[in-house]
Amino acid sequence: MRVKRIEFRLDKLEQKTLKSVSQKYGLSLSDYIRRKIFNENEDLAEQGIQYVAPATDKHRLLNTSICYKLVYLVKKVLAKQGHQQEEILKLEHQALEYARTQREQHGYKVLMVQTEANVDE
Repeated sequence: MRVKRIEFRLDKLEQKTLKSVSQKYGLSLSDYIRRKIFNENEDLAEQGIQYVAPATDKHRLLNTSICYKLVYLVKKVLAKQGHQQEEILKLEHQALEYARTQREQHGYKVLMVQTEANVDE
């Protein structure tokens, strides 16, 4: 149970923006701020190894490219080994399910982003 409060001042636009962003990720304003301060703040990161990407957009592009290259190579190798297309698709589906469970076990969550159209309904 949280019992301490910290207050800080925002103008109306800042408050509206933060509230909108927090709702977009399905979080209360307090949960969003707490997450940004404690979970996504490099100043409070553990003293162990830290990984910093120089340009996050380029970093995502490189990761995506590597993943697609690996998928392509694995499919080609399986096909050359004589596996049928249906069997490869089944393995691909099993790999996706495995990735989902591993992702969840390591604390990753998929948040449903609400659009303004969804909020009005």
